[in-house]
Amino acid sequence: MSLELKIKDDETLDGPDGLKILQKKKGYRYSQDSLQLVDFALIKKNDEVIDLGTGCGVMTLILAKRGFGKRIIGLEVQKELADLARRGVDLNGFQEKIEIVEGDIKRVKSLFTPSSFDYVITNPPYIEAKSGLISPGSERALARHEILCDMNDVLEAIKYLLKPSKRGSCVYPASRFDELVIKAKKKRLEPKRVQFVHPNPEEKAELVMVEFIKEGRPGLEILPPLK
Repeated sequence: MSLELKIKDDETLDGPDGLKILQKKKGYRYSQDSLQLVDFALIKKNDEVIDLGTGCGVMTLILAKRGFGKRIIGLEVQKELADLARRGVDLNGFQEKIEIVEGDIKRVKSLFTPSSFDYVITNPPYIEAKSGLISPGSERALARHEILCDMNDVLEAIKYLLKPSKRGSCVYPASRFDELVIKAKKKRLEPKRVQFVHPNPEEKAELVMVEFIKEGRPGLEILPPLK
């Protein structure tokens, strides 16, 4: 099938690293924090990796293009986004490395065996559902707001999926960093690396990227701020 036939009228085709990323013209589109998280995560060449809430699959495709992860799963609950991600995998020729699974973060125990991944990466919904004016059923709202799942659900999934002493990372609002650390430690996910993201040098951090080790020992590395 030609490339043109794979692109619908309501879709765009572009992306970083020379990748072909399919997205809707209107609706949820990947953001800069996903690209920053891929750079932050310490994923190795032979890791078994899962991306929770993969969206259009941008992080899975970047990892595959850069040679990280021997097998990469992208989990996505929204059917249309999962379809975009699968088609993106096909367009970029990574069918043998990436698998897109349509499913709910809250149901990972029915989808995967415990302790089956070396690395879990996720850019989860992190805006509180009560915040702002949102359309609860929209694609963008479900991807960005804590409607279908919250950080407790995400951390529980990370804990279940990771092998002991293996790593997972996420991005979260900087204003909720303390909340994230408390919840992670309760699940024996020890924060090990942290990097705050500032919109510019003069402004306070808006986001924070955190990498955990399952059942790790205390000891936190604070990286230079990302501006």
